[in-house]
Amino acid sequence: MTRAFFMLAVFVLSAAGISAQTTESFLLIFDASGSMNEKISGQPKLSAAKDVTFKLLERFPSTSDFGLIIYGHRRAKDCNDIEVVREINPIKAEQLGQLSMMLMNTVAKGETPIAQSLLKSIAVFKGKKGKILLVTDGREECGGDICAAARKVKESGIDLRIDVVGFGLGAVAEKQLNCVTQLTGGRYYPARDAASLEQSMFSSAQDIIGGRLNISVIEGGKGPASMPLVKLVRLLEGGAEDTQFTVLHPNPGTINLAVGSYMVSASVGTGDSSKAKIVEIIKGKATEVTIGVGSGTLVVILKMGSDNLFTQEPVVTLLQDNTVINGVSSFPASFQAQAGRYSLLVNLGGVQAYKQEDVLISAGEKTEVTLQVPAGEVEVKIENDKYSPRKAPYPYTQVFKDGRQITALSDNPARFVLMQGEYEVGYADSAARSTVSVGSGSKQSVVLP
Repeated sequence: MTRAFFMLAVFVLSAAGISAQTTESFLLIFDASGSMNEKISGQPKLSAAKDVTFKLLERFPSTSDFGLIIYGHRRAKDCNDIEVVREINPIKAEQLGQLSMMLMNTVAKGETPIAQSLLKSIAVFKGKKGKILLVTDGREECGGDICAAARKVKESGIDLRIDVVGFGLGAVAEKQLNCVTQLTGGRYYPARDAASLEQSMFSSAQDIIGGRLNISVIEGGKGPASMPLVKLVRLLEGGAEDTQFTVLHPNPGTINLAVGSYMVSASVGTGDSSKAKIVEIIKGKATEVTIGVGSGTLVVILKMGSDNLFTQEPVVTLLQDNTVINGVSSFPASFQAQAGRYSLLVNLGGVQAYKQEDVLISAGEKTEVTLQVPAGEVEVKIENDKYSPRKAPYPYTQVFKDGRQITALSDNPARFVLMQGEYEVGYADSAARSTVSVGSGSKQSVVLP
């Protein structure tokens, strides 16, 4: 098995399920006439053309419209030996494997019926606009008029262009083929060796090929144990979307895509999908992206009102489906958890708490959330013959709401963070109480005798 065929087989497996839209269809006319057995730079021309075709197919977005005509591969001295091997249709993964095997087994035997091959190509497009790439090492050998054939392609009513790659051609043959490109608005590419053949064929197919997405999916700083599933959402004009999935194997891997904007995310096993990243696929370029799956970090910053930070460290609890995942009393609060949607419960002391729903932890990312808690701060001082601020003994200072104690502290002054609303404050040694109204972000001090 050649390296080119092996790489094509990997592409078939890794790109299954990817779809992409292209602006035009692409038909390759492949010369397998007897002269392709001749060597150029020490390698048979047929072998070089096969290798480049394999590489070209590796770069095609799967389901891109692709067709193939081969001539001269079945019978010697037969100008009718022209076969439509593949009609113009979107490429499917399983078809690529069959196509690669067929090309591997192709041998060069026959004549060079260029004019008839061009005429045959018109019907293959079935009215679709597109490009024909003719790769040949010789001139017309079957009496056809290739300029007249090119003119008929031009006048077919289909928007078709013909590019020609002349592989080791002499001046006479090049001049003959130039009319094909001139009449149809295509380009002629001279190829003197395998390297220039590859450059020429890729240049012709560049608009169809698009670009590459080099993607790496990591979990906890390394590759996940199982193959990740990559989701690609192509953003189309008018707000439309085209959603595609593929199993990424190997990881890191390369996905060939049409030019455009995509949202890329990934998941592993039954885990949630990562947060989507927007990437731009540029013609002929490779775009790099790393997607983190699995756990992510959530940092929670608490504020009262517009800009007042909490002066104490309340307990912040992370919950999922009312199940406690973790609780911390640091500021800011930080959590490491599996990707998903959670709720946060901020305990302000006693029975008071504030709950924030629908908090997202994204795999492989650090997310910072600022909670604007509708609460205020109340400082209660006790000053009489028994109690003095900041001196022992310390009174048992209480906060009541609707006649029920909700929190208390043995301190003087005692500082409370309370949800906005109406409260009463007092202490255990006295029946006296004072009413306080707490607003979001407010700070107030109450002195009790």
